[in-house]
Amino acid sequence: MLVRTGAAGRRLALVETEGVNRVVAEVTNKVETPPSKDQLLAVNGSETLMADVSDESRVTVRRLPSLELVSTFTAVRPAPGAGRQKENEPVALDFQSDGRLVTLSGTVVEHWDTGTGRRLNPPIDLGDLRLTSRAEPVYGVGEHRVPGVIAVYVHGEPCLHAVDLKTGREREDQLLTLGDDLLAVAFLKDRRYLSVLTTGRIVELWSAEPGKPARRVLGPLGPLEPGEFAVGNPADADFIVAYGSTAVFLKADEPSYRDTYKFGGKQGFVATTDGTSFLGTPTLERTAIGYTRSALTLTRLDPARWKRHICKVLGRGLTADERNALPAQLPATVCLP
Repeated sequence: MLVRTGAAGRRLALVETEGVNRVVAEVTNKVETPPSKDQLLAVNGSETLMADVSDESRVTVRRLPSLELVSTFTAVRPAPGAGRQKENEPVALDFQSDGRLVTLSGTVVEHWDTGTGRRLNPPIDLGDLRLTSRAEPVYGVGEHRVPGVIAVYVHGEPCLHAVDLKTGREREDQLLTLGDDLLAVAFLKDRRYLSVLTTGRIVELWSAEPGKPARRVLGPLGPLEPGEFAVGNPADADFIVAYGSTAVFLKADEPSYRDTYKFGGKQGFVATTDGTSFLGTPTLERTAIGYTRSALTLTRLDPARWKRHICKVLGRGLTADERNALPAQLPATVCLP
């Protein structure tokens, strides 16, 4: 996993999540202003590139797993004193499937070649497109299923817009109407489906086949507590949502499918990778000022692995009392005597 370390997060490290947490690679960012605590790291779909922001809007792209520098470039900063916008407001980073990067700074979208750090098209000010009548809208962006187009949504509104990165104009033929209160939207790897997070922090899955009105096929799930949930789309229309003490595996193209794992308590989920592993902070630790979450823990949802570990620890078969304490429909022999 990628983590910021050191004073004010000036160091960047790639750390193994199993074993002894070996540091695979580490670099020091020589910057005047370290990343904002709200600034998220971005990784491309093939996990070969990552991007971070420092000095308010300077984007650094590095290669994975070496953290070798690829390029640096400076995105537009939000206009100072413009309502909600603040000097250290995070810059949204969104890798496209072709390896290029889209940045959103306030209302301005820019499209970048990560190999050279060159901006590919003129900046697009979403405020000029009149996508909303709100006085101070909060925008979000993501990859669109149409090449060369970026998906744009306004927090609290129902529409997913499509903006052509080359012309800077809205593609009204690609407009989708979803729920009434969007907070985040993303196409799944099967581009006929989308995941939606509402302002009430509820997750939904929607079908949006070309030429047909969008419709909700799964949900609601939640509510999700900020900083204590993980979602993932490991393949096609498969989707995972983990929150509280529950991890649920779903299929947008098979709404009746549901595989649920229940834990004994809240797991403090923060991320999932391949759909079988979750990072979380499952325990509370007492400190001088109260309770805080424990260090990150990796949990693999792999019953076969769990069985091997239990049998290795026990060194025998299960007793009748032990079997009764476990879920029903166990095989006749769990651990060989």
